[in-house]
Amino acid sequence: MKPSKLFLATILTVGGLSAITACGKDDFNGLTINFWHTFGQTVAGGIESSAATFAKLVKENEGVDLRIKMTYKGGYDDVLGEVGKSFSAGGNPTITVAYPDHVADYFAAEESAGETYVVNLQPYAENAEYGFGKESWLGDKNGIDDFVESFIDESYNYAKDGMYSLPFLKSTEIMLYNIDLVQAALKIVEGGEPTVDDVNDYMRNLTWDEFMDFCEMIKEHMSEISTDLEVPAVYDSDGNLFVTQMYQQGIPYASLGTKVNRGVIDFDGRASNKDATPEQKDAYNKTVQFLKTYKEWFDKGYFTTKGVTGEYSSNYFAAAKPKTMFAIGSCGGSGYSFPSSSEFKVGACKVPYNKKAEYVSQGPTLALLHNKKLINAGTDDQAVLYAWKFLKYLTNEDVNATQCASNSEGYIPVRQSAYNTEAFTNFLKSDTDYVIVTKTVIEDIAGSYFSSPVFQGSAGLRKQCEGCFADVMKLPKNATEDQIKTVLDRCIGQAIIGM
Repeated sequence: MKPSKLFLATILTVGGLSAITACGKDDFNGLTINFWHTFGQTVAGGIESSAATFAKLVKENEGVDLRIKMTYKGGYDDVLGEVGKSFSAGGNPTITVAYPDHVADYFAAEESAGETYVVNLQPYAENAEYGFGKESWLGDKNGIDDFVESFIDESYNYAKDGMYSLPFLKSTEIMLYNIDLVQAALKIVEGGEPTVDDVNDYMRNLTWDEFMDFCEMIKEHMSEISTDLEVPAVYDSDGNLFVTQMYQQGIPYASLGTKVNRGVIDFDGRASNKDATPEQKDAYNKTVQFLKTYKEWFDKGYFTTKGVTGEYSSNYFAAAKPKTMFAIGSCGGSGYSFPSSSEFKVGACKVPYNKKAEYVSQGPTLALLHNKKLINAGTDDQAVLYAWKFLKYLTNEDVNATQCASNSEGYIPVRQSAYNTEAFTNFLKSDTDYVIVTKTVIEDIAGSYFSSPVFQGSAGLRKQCEGCFADVMKLPKNATEDQIKTVLDRCIGQAIIGM
């Protein structure tokens, strides 16, 4: 999600609750649950509204005064760093947005400090009084089996037994395309007058090789298609591109090691790794070849990435005079790529794939944390309990569906029942820009996701892969395999330091 457009207010005070006054005095005497997040204004506003309703329901049904105090902490890397730094002083939140990779790093902090920070949600989920499906007054109608299976599985995908996170909103990568310019390109390739339906049919199921062939043709005829075009395609996440290609091409990426919360880089076949297995050496060589192939396409000008340009694809795609025809990025931030008015028609499709059409599962996951100060004050148990209830409320079918339909930026619900609610079915019948994105995810990607293993340093490994891909693309044209290996070796070496 683009930081420049995120909601930059650092505190969202829940409407209808006792507020922090202009002079800074906070006269609220009830239970405050701190929630650190990474959301833009639309998503944050929806949660703020839900938090106000939740607080009212708790007061009416259980007589407890509480508020959810939301604090914006920047991007995912920012919140990871802020939470990690906050543990020792007990200044951490009770609720935080976290990738599963982040939770694994919090486990490592626990091990180092001899403390328990991350709350195991499984005892809460299975509790006979307040587990899933036990509190109808919270709209809590269904059990855990109502979650989309691939989404809830991530909650258990840790080196420790238990359930340590809960999916809130989900997203994956998609490709947006400029229908007007694709029509112009197809007219050159195939002749005739291609219709919008012709364009959508052509774009719907492209392999990456077919896509690069199309980009080659576009590059050759760019001035005929549009004099404003600079590059056919722009990819937002170098890290997702790297890891997705590993999975799609069947190249081993990473796995859990024999020690708890430790991992193995399955493509660490560097010459300097004297313990490398034959399988790791083979994966390493395949990784070099994959990077070499993409480098050749990059050198020919078929695509670029944010890691190279420093700009999101939306800056190219949604410009008044579009500089690219294809924008590849998260469906959760797709709104940034819609033009401000009707300069051109936008289409959406799954990202062209290699060998196997599997895509990264991403989107906001929520974790609960113990807080030293609250433990010492005797209020941590209460804060965690009501934070758990709030997680249940946010993920009940109606709230989750409404969040995605009305207060989202392209995210999809985590509950199966949410897809059948009136709010979501009406949304799918509407003509808003986000509908084409949501339908692409639901109908074309259709649950074909992968999730990489999480362990101490898995977030760092992904970050190193992100830098590796961009740095390989930045090498001089006709870079040698040895030059590519130097970049890849540095990536692997830096990742291992964090493991």
